[in-house]
Amino acid sequence: MKFIDIQDYKGLSKEMYILFIVRIINAMGNFIYPIMTLFLTKKLGYSTSYAGFILLISSIAYVPGSILGGILSDKWSRKNTVFLFSVLSGVFFILAGVFNNYFYLTPIIIILANAMNGVVQPANTAMVGDLTNSENRKTAFSLLYLGHNIGFAIGPAIGGLLFENHISLLFIGNGLISLLSANLIRVFLKDNKNYINNDNILQNDTLEEAYTESSVKLIWNNKKLLYFALISTLISFMFAQNNFTLPKQVDDVIENGAKYYGLLMSLNAIVVILITSVITSITKELKASISIAFTGLFCALGYGILYFANNFGIFIISTIIWTIGEILYSTNSNMYIMENTPESHRGRFYSILPLLTGAGYAISPLIMGRYIDAFSIQSAWIIVSLVGLVIFVGMLILYRKESNQELNNEVDKQWN
Repeated sequence: MKFIDIQDYKGLSKEMYILFIVRIINAMGNFIYPIMTLFLTKKLGYSTSYAGFILLISSIAYVPGSILGGILSDKWSRKNTVFLFSVLSGVFFILAGVFNNYFYLTPIIIILANAMNGVVQPANTAMVGDLTNSENRKTAFSLLYLGHNIGFAIGPAIGGLLFENHISLLFIGNGLISLLSANLIRVFLKDNKNYINNDNILQNDTLEEAYTESSVKLIWNNKKLLYFALISTLISFMFAQNNFTLPKQVDDVIENGAKYYGLLMSLNAIVVILITSVITSITKELKASISIAFTGLFCALGYGILYFANNFGIFIISTIIWTIGEILYSTNSNMYIMENTPESHRGRFYSILPLLTGAGYAISPLIMGRYIDAFSIQSAWIIVSLVGLVIFVGMLILYRKESNQELNNEVDKQWN
């Protein structure tokens, strides 16, 4: 079995390969977000809990951006939405590089950049739906995930190395990369109205007829999707520790922690590159719900052992284990959502669902920051590990309900 089988990714549209290249470039230039906690605490002098509060505000700013992005991608243009707001995001990052040591101003500029990214993401994801069908959609998301991690294997390592003495270059570089990727989208991709995906139309006829209400009602009436969104909230709470609790602990345990944290994030990306194809092959016959259940199990173990972390070796072992859980979630979650949404409302679904799933990511820094200040950073991993076990059990329940429903449907067909 090959670690990366190029044959797995053949047969997609040329536009998907352009998006693959854009993902690599974006992730390679993603210097800032992985080290944001260290920037706020070490460079600007914030306490852990106050840094968590700033990250909460940044996540809240993402919300109106995400809503706007969903509306614009459905009503105006996916391509133009991605281009315009990627440019604005890049401009704000460059400004943050120029004004990188202001206690109040710098976080405000970063928050505005994050709001612009919030507009981009729903349109970006909906664009993938335009370019794929039910047969190749999982492959497409797997390819984009691979592209993200090829770039991410480089970006955080550079960020960690430059963090101490060249922080302004990281912000400016992040901004220039956003401008580059925006122009690649503008030049090489057509607008979504020029794509006709007959498979999507046929597959979603029933869904579109059933759902004519508002986007919020669509999600509320889809109980399975709502349940999954709540589980995903816990998953995002858990993965938020990668950019908050983990860098703080590495910096506490190891001298020049930013450099070693960057290496851990690069290791995370390298593991994804090497074994995503293997895991996808092993789990291709499994339902998405059972694969995501194992996300909780692997993360409960991977994060749990960080309670004992007193050297870099334990951090390495932990990263490899929880990365397997990340792969299982990343290669199955978008497909699960897309298969349960009508094509005509896909952009708005991808703007509203992050408000639910992203809630865990938003509140996690504030909750964990206050917990760490009050207790200890080691004991925080006990909480995270327990969250992983809750995710495991919750997704097993969803899998069981889906299996029973399919069995009942099969019995009905035999009797009719």
